[in-house]
Amino acid sequence: MLDELVLNADLLRLIRSQLGESIQLSIASTMEIFPGETPQALHQDDAYFRIQNPHPSLVLNTMVALTDFTEANGATRLVPGSNGWARAVNIHEPSIAAAMPAGSVLIWDGALWHGGGPNETDDIRFGLSLNFSRGWLRQQENHYLALDHDLVRSLARPLQRLLGWDNSEFLGFVDKLHPLQALDRGAAGTPG
Repeated sequence: MLDELVLNADLLRLIRSQLGESIQLSIASTMEIFPGETPQALHQDDAYFRIQNPHPSLVLNTMVALTDFTEANGATRLVPGSNGWARAVNIHEPSIAAAMPAGSVLIWDGALWHGGGPNETDDIRFGLSLNFSRGWLRQQENHYLALDHDLVRSLARPLQRLLGWDNSEFLGFVDKLHPLQALDRGAAGTPG
């Protein structure tokens, strides 16, 4: 099911419309906010690139609601327009809760200040975060080491490319080979 979400044609078309044709999955992770949790600090998910704000989109975040997201159970809070600000936000910055039913998808620019809200209910708020970045940037999760190469070889080519086995702007070659050729070569028992 995760593969289907990552490869969703409508999602990828939207991501590419903002980041360009060369994209990659930066990280996939689940997000749980348990009863009694306090608000997460507001932050930007592209801040680790150390580029002065405002700047063109580098990262697009998605949050798939696996349970209903409500203001009471910790729906993601967003500071509208903050991806265009040259300054940091403060803890009292006005934000909005992205309330949405299970199955919904929230998409936002990685420069937008956001954070999980407090959970004042008895239920867990559960979501799946899929963050995409431009193809020439370093991924947040190092898929080359985190994933077994035999597993990667078993995946569909489009998913292999999204995991980073692709070139971008003449970057990413392995011994003058496209990364997929190097991955395939490794299956034949030679280095790669």
